[in-house]
Amino acid sequence: AGEPDAELRLAAAEALGKIASRQSGKILQVLACDPEASVRKAAAKALSRLHDRDTLPALKRLSKDDDENVRAAAMRALGTFPPTLAEPVVIHLLKKEENPELRAFLVTLLGRIASGNAFHVVMAETDSKYASARRAAIEALGFFGNETATQKLITILRRSGSPEEK
Repeated sequence: AGEPDAELRLAAAEALGKIASRQSGKILQVLACDPEASVRKAAAKALSRLHDRDTLPALKRLSKDDDENVRAAAMRALGTFPPTLAEPVVIHLLKKEENPELRAFLVTLLGRIASGNAFHVVMAETDSKYASARRAAIEALGFFGNETATQKLITILRRSGSPEEK
């Protein structure tokens, strides 16, 4: 009998995201602790529509969820917040995330944030053990538009066997 109830909670989470009120945010934060991953994922998606700093603790928690789909939804939701709020959370998550695709997504988010702290983290990710994170870091360097990023890209090109400038 748990499954029909989970389906109802899932539908409620989706509907609350459309309402996007302070009260719906409080309910969604409760649903973010639901035992069913599908409900937690829907809560994360719905929280992204609220843009309410009070929901950040729930999104931080969901970004560390055991379920990759929940983590991914929460990380996407963090990307909807102003950079000053999202940056420290994204940097912290990147330090712990082992899924290569989710790491790449976090690096891309840091590129869009394009702050000084994000720059140093993105630079470090150009040497990541994960190819997808390295590629995301290389692409993210373009958001920073500074000489250090340019020099790093030149170094990467030389290391990769790119023809030397003539």
